[in-house]
Amino acid sequence: MSREKKTSKGKQRIEMKKIENEEARYISFSKRRNGIFGKASELSTLCGADLAVLISSPTGKLHSFGSPSVALVVDRFLSTGGVPSSGSVHQEQSRRGQTVQDLNHRLMDLARRLEDAKAKKAILRERLEAAAARGQACERIDNLEGLGLDELDRLMESLGRLKARASARTKEILMGTSPEPTAVDHVGPWRHGGISTVHSDSKGLGGQFPSNPVLAMTNQFESAASRSNPLIETIDFLDISGLFEKF
Repeated sequence: MSREKKTSKGKQRIEMKKIENEEARYISFSKRRNGIFGKASELSTLCGADLAVLISSPTGKLHSFGSPSVALVVDRFLSTGGVPSSGSVHQEQSRRGQTVQDLNHRLMDLARRLEDAKAKKAILRERLEAAAARGQACERIDNLEGLGLDELDRLMESLGRLKARASARTKEILMGTSPEPTAVDHVGPWRHGGISTVHSDSKGLGGQFPSNPVLAMTNQFESAASRSNPLIETIDFLDISGLFEKF
């Protein structure tokens, strides 16, 4: 027994009249509006045409599409009355060339800013890593019980280097800021070097002094500071930069 084939009306032409259903009318308007704008965009791209499309919806809302812009096309149409003026093609080409040049300048500027931002980001990342390393080094100094023999040896080497650097820097500061002894009758040839004998009007004293009294004062200051305050000697051992190189 053969089955009866279903028949369909096939593709039918839509009757061109106003759609009575309000909701269906709004849906159809939205779809066809987008279709018109799409075709206008294709026309501008394929043919290089400047165009403007203005559509008013059933509710009175205006929709527009233009290439390169609606205002430019409308102003040109109103100023010339739709008749192309002499030299308009050359002016349009010049205008487009200037627009492309401006866009290229903007692109280059944005690329330069992007490179600068990447460089700053790299610098900040290095600083953050250095800060994290300093924090880890300080934690290791505070927790010596958790360090192994090799780590303790490296720590002692770093602290020794820092002590030497701190001592040298202290001498430089003291020798650079200490006033130079002036030549007076009871001082002798100190500023010229050599041995001198000090004489006092109130009480005669004799003694020999080194040729560089500033260096002697520096050595005495360091010895007295270490004896009077053991914490100074401990602080001088902290070589944070050395810790970063080893850990």
